[in-house]
Amino acid sequence: MDMKINSQLIKNEREIRAWSQQHLAEVSELSLRTIQRVENSGNASPESTKAIAVSLDLKPHDLYIKVDEQPNKYIHKFKLAIENIFKAINFKSAITSLAVLTPILYVSFFTLYSNNVIAEATSFKFSGEVRVNNSTLAFDVSVPYKQVHVLEIDSEHQLLFITPDKNGKRAKTEIRLLQYNGASYDIMHKATVIGSNAITRSFSYRVCDNKSTFYNRGLSKVPRCE
Repeated sequence: MDMKINSQLIKNEREIRAWSQQHLAEVSELSLRTIQRVENSGNASPESTKAIAVSLDLKPHDLYIKVDEQPNKYIHKFKLAIENIFKAINFKSAITSLAVLTPILYVSFFTLYSNNVIAEATSFKFSGEVRVNNSTLAFDVSVPYKQVHVLEIDSEHQLLFITPDKNGKRAKTEIRLLQYNGASYDIMHKATVIGSNAITRSFSYRVCDNKSTFYNRGLSKVPRCE
């Protein structure tokens, strides 16, 4: 099967971190010319793909796209995946200590809406709230396909809402918590979800003493840090 690299995803991940192509080349131990070629052509060797993926906190298969998969097959697989809407909840420690977030942080009531089937929808809707210490920020945003929406929590933290490509090249939607390290933003938490057909789900995050806990229920029932 013919496979290509999702160059747009690489660009998005690099820009989220405020990295230049040169910086990505240094982190991945590849040449600048290689990074430029991958982003421009969407082609890369397995070795280059792995190096770039590791540098961007991704898995190599996240960067591959199937160019010959028919849209109707993709939609069918997408709808079957609804039962596993929470495919991955990952925790990544940032360079800056999580002490600035203590005692507690919540991300709650993440909601996905789409029209009929995923191929016909125009945007996803995210609504809920984030709680950092005792400060709460409510959000209700609609993000078009293939977009990255940034929500400022405070001077050091951001929420990113990342929507998939409508043609299925990036078949996942993510919400991320970022923390500023003085030069760029580090990913502290990342929740990957798949949704279609007005599917609604709620969840909460709690962070206590560098440990994250996931709750598949409402915010009011989630215990506080001791």
